Amino acid sequence: MHNNNDFTHPQYDEYNTQWAVLSDIFGGEKNIKSKTTEYLPATPGMKKDIEHSKTKKIGEERYERYLFGAIFYNYFIDTLDAMVGLINSNPPDNITLPKSLDYLKTNCTPFGDDIRGLMSDLNIQQLSKGRTGLLLDSTVSGFKMLQYTCENIINWSGSYVDGVYVLDFVLLKEPTLKRDNFVYTEVDNFRLCALDGNGVYYSTIIAEDQIIDFDILNPPEEVIYPLSKGNTSSTIPFMFINSNNITPECSNGPLLNLANICLHIYTSDADYRQYIFGSSQDTLFISGFDADELDVIRIGSGALIASTNDNASASFIGINSAGLSENRLSLENLHKQAAAMGVALLESGNESGKALTIRSQVKTATMRTITQTAAKAIEVLIRIGAQWEGLELDDADIIIHPNSDFSDSTKTIEEIDKLWTSRIPVSNETLHSNLIKTGVTDKTFLQEQKEINNNITNNEE
Repeated sequence: MHNNNDFTHPQYDEYNTQWAVLSDIFGGEKNIKSKTTEYLPATPGMKKDIEHSKTKKIGEERYERYLFGAIFYNYFIDTLDAMVGLINSNPPDNITLPKSLDYLKTNCTPFGDDIRGLMSDLNIQQLSKGRTGLLLDSTVSGFKMLQYTCENIINWSGSYVDGVYVLDFVLLKEPTLKRDNFVYTEVDNFRLCALDGNGVYYSTIIAEDQIIDFDILNPPEEVIYPLSKGNTSSTIPFMFINSNNITPECSNGPLLNLANICLHIYTSDADYRQYIFGSSQDTLFISGFDADELDVIRIGSGALIASTNDNASASFIGINSAGLSENRLSLENLHKQAAAMGVALLESGNESGKALTIRSQVKTATMRTITQTAAKAIEVLIRIGAQWEGLELDDADIIIHPNSDFSDSTKTIEEIDKLWTSRIPVSNETLHSNLIKTGVTDKTFLQEQKEINNNITNNEE
């Protein structure tokens, strides 16, 4: 049996650990804490206790308390949610498709998602991990787009021909749950999408132990050559989608630095809380007491420590808290860095500044670049599908222009009321358009006026 990394791309091996960390952060505090010492190492004292059989249980209990008290501040997911919300605050600017492919506007995935929904899913992966992929599948009911996460795009190869990248093959992992009555087992299937020796596209499922010896250019007869309108394809209908390009090369996700700061805050916060706990829990040190006297020693209100031994002594020893303020300052600075890099809407009433804040702070990939990259990939994939069907089209026949307005122009009811009662020259139509955005009404201005007039007439009668 071969190991997985015997047949994975070198870039996949390089980035897979990073993607796993980002996936854990995306899963939130429960996910992070489930990895215990991977993200929150035990303190030196805890390690020493755990390593010795006599104190192992004490060390494990100390670490469990340490882990339980730690807080994972997920600026990463807060930023991601805010950005995706703004990206989807308005519909795509323009989606133009030929008549035979127009159904893709409203149904382009196996789950019946429209293009806007598909783009939202792509944007989440672009922002969280910096990479995803799309495969165009030809079915009896038309084309469907299948999304693959970066962890499941495990190998690929291609070359540039006349300045255009031509994909020779892509190997995709398809984790599935195999059910045996009420018992489920996770199984990894592997799909190979490739061009044979004649340059014709085929797709097949390969067992893990057959991958290494599979002959890509001369596949066995049982592989499937997908057809669309009776035609085979000379192009593999797969697109790599990164945060800022559609090339096969892997790159860092736009929120990677923010993710790293979240992990630093996690460990620093745990140490700070442990420091506070330790400095507020001094240890009673006693000497010269007889064995029977040790059993009755108590501390606290109303307690008494006594001994018949003139040399007996008792005192408290504790942690020097001189560095506590420096730890707190360091932790505060980390929070400020996370807020500056991500989305920290600390001031209520600053809603209209959301988009500007995010666009100015996310430096590695703007929302506009991310949405345009996803739209470009979908556009190219649909164009491959059109050629597959034998359609002859102009560039203007297939256009996917994503939303490019990330401003949050929605006003609250209170703000609309202020405009109404102020002396600012604002038309009734403008005020009504804001009422539509806030969800107060779905009628047009003229429909609303007609209803108002009808109500007035009915009241007079």
